[in-house]
Amino acid sequence: MNTNLQHKLKKYSAAVGGMTLASGAGAQIVYTDINPDTLIIGGTYSINMDNAGNPEMIVNCYSSSTNGNGYSSLSIQPPGANAVRAFQVYAYATPEIIALNAGDTIGAQNTDWIQQSAQNGNLYLGYVNVSGNYTIGQWPGLSDKFMGVRFTVNNQPHYGWVRLSLSIGSDSLLIKDYAYNSQPNQYIIAGQTVITSETETEVQQPYMHVYDRALFVNLPEVTSGASIHVYNTMGQTVLTYPVTERVERIELGELPAGVYLVQLTEADGTVTSRKIYL
Repeated sequence: MNTNLQHKLKKYSAAVGGMTLASGAGAQIVYTDINPDTLIIGGTYSINMDNAGNPEMIVNCYSSSTNGNGYSSLSIQPPGANAVRAFQVYAYATPEIIALNAGDTIGAQNTDWIQQSAQNGNLYLGYVNVSGNYTIGQWPGLSDKFMGVRFTVNNQPHYGWVRLSLSIGSDSLLIKDYAYNSQPNQYIIAGQTVITSETETEVQQPYMHVYDRALFVNLPEVTSGASIHVYNTMGQTVLTYPVTERVERIELGELPAGVYLVQLTEADGTVTSRKIYL
């Protein structure tokens, strides 16, 4: 099996996945579809998200069994100053990588970045005792979750995501695709493969992003008194939603497929509009 994930560069279209380099508001999302998905069973593998220089993430898949008392583990080791979104309860606890959902924000605004663990450098996706006594990590048995990634290019931070699925025993890992924002210090949304013209560096102005029949509203700062109104093509109000947080997720699953106009009205009366397609 190839120990270095190869980029499958394909031109993006509405119907075909692959490699996307889409621009808007000075930003670019570089998306890579791993086709076929890469299955990792044992050994060490490299993820080179920008297909240049050294890999940004090292995947370690290890199993050990001694009289039925062994274990299986899947971990990530980010070289140098690279990091992933993870958590640890106390200073020398085993750091566990957060299993993000589609639509979660990945960027400088997150405060849960960890570079390497104090013990061995590894940040754990999953660790399962062979005898079944205990499991460590959020990932074992989960499919299509996202790992938040931060890596440096020319000493500047870049943010991205990797879509992963783990076996329930933490003895195999499926890597499906990944993406990153090619502009330094700019965030990305988990699962995002293109960038809209409303996206601004460091969330300098409100923007709205639609993914998987959900509307994501990002504001420059925590606010209150803002509201969202969604109108159909007849001009009828089909949804009204109070926005009280800096980042809001609004489910649109009940709306029929079609074209809608979304208006964000802030407390000071500022109105931002966007046409969306479901």
